Amino acid sequence: MATYETDPEIGFDQDNPKYWRTLHLKLHYAIFVKDMAEVKRVLSLGADINFKNEYGYTALEWADHLKHLEVAKCLLQNMNIKLHGYVEILKHIRTKHPIIVRALLEMGVTGMLAKNKCYHRGLILQACRVGHPTILQMLINCVPGYMITDYKQVYLQVAASEHNDDVLEILRERARQEEVWRENYFRPRTSVTPVQLPPRDLEYEKIFDEYINPDAYLP
Repeated sequence: MATYETDPEIGFDQDNPKYWRTLHLKLHYAIFVKDMAEVKRVLSLGADINFKNEYGYTALEWADHLKHLEVAKCLLQNMNIKLHGYVEILKHIRTKHPIIVRALLEMGVTGMLAKNKCYHRGLILQACRVGHPTILQMLINCVPGYMITDYKQVYLQVAASEHNDDVLEILRERARQEEVWRENYFRPRTSVTPVQLPPRDLEYEKIFDEYINPDAYLP
């Protein structure tokens, strides 16, 4: 079991449950005031990010509620993104935590999704199901060049089955944009000017044909 230094500002020993409750309250207060140094210090003393405050928020959920992106990243700094990133972001998509989703994307999940299109589509489907427009837009835009067109109908059906009208509008608008992008991409950059051939010189063609025809000069 890991051992941690005791916070001298707390007037209890670590064996006393009040010590850990006070430590976790200090963590949540540091998140509230966006004191990154204090957040790191309290975490180093063994504070549990899964402890819930009086409002029912864990440390991560509290940072999401307050929209403190950098604090959320700080709380996630000890997570192995390659090992747990996909499961963690899926959990926070389902619980509609856009700040945590963004933090995970920026901390390395985007690169994982760029390499695994099936995972990427799976997360977009989850966002369509839970109906969170901000999360959906982040997932669509996080991988450069990604287009929803090939799976548009699937995404629309999932969103429609859950009556997520905001998500449906985002998907339709994105599909319209992609149609414009495709038209502009495949359209020639310069106009093609028709070439007008000169009038045919029948006499010249006759001479040329006779020249290349070995039988033309036979008696």
